Amino acid sequence: MKVEELLKSNDKKDIGIVVPDNWQSVSYDCDQFALPTHYKKYLERVILPRGLVLDRTEKLVLDLFHSLDRSVPVVALCVLKGGFQYFADVCDNLKRHAAAHYPEAIQFNMDFIRLKSYEDDRANEEVQVIGGDNLEHLRGKQVIVVEDIVDTGNTIRKLMNVLAKYDPKSVKVVTMLSKRTPLNTSGYVADFSAFSIPVFFAVGYALDYNEYFRDLNHVCVLNNEGIEKFSAKNLPN
Repeated sequence: MKVEELLKSNDKKDIGIVVPDNWQSVSYDCDQFALPTHYKKYLERVILPRGLVLDRTEKLVLDLFHSLDRSVPVVALCVLKGGFQYFADVCDNLKRHAAAHYPEAIQFNMDFIRLKSYEDDRANEEVQVIGGDNLEHLRGKQVIVVEDIVDTGNTIRKLMNVLAKYDPKSVKVVTMLSKRTPLNTSGYVADFSAFSIPVFFAVGYALDYNEYFRDLNHVCVLNNEGIEKFSAKNLPN
């Protein structure tokens, strides 16, 4: 299957809950949450509490499940590192829905790939693919790619180029966050998005900034002090 066909394999896109451009009006004071003290001063606001992410994901995965062909095996593909937490949530819900529909349960497996496209607060032009050398088992399968965030769209398009070599039956992309940014010049939209967010730097829920903040339980907005403090130029080699 050509990469163009993969990108168009699902015409109906779920853009998710839209966080408005004036996101401050729908965010939460950090003092209302149990946050690590060593991070707290670098966070602007809590934008998506963990409970909200879990509840939204339950419905997203239900819609995803109903879109699958139950006669074709499914492989859920986690994009590491940032996607691991959301991948676990998606897979837990998929397995639960599959069990509820027994004996029509879908054959379901998991795999992992690592892509790197971030340094500091901007997505790089170059996307490095780490892994993905042994994905022959994707041939003829329904592939569900689980991402933490779709920003410029460069990362996911690079991955689509890799997946196209293995001729999967279909590919659906699930992301926790889709960022509304002019840097997404291709106009790429994931098939299933939990939340659509404006331009700010989100951390937490395994989203990182130069490998920091992954251990936050909620999705938060990094403030300017945090962006400077944890900038690559200010970190030890």
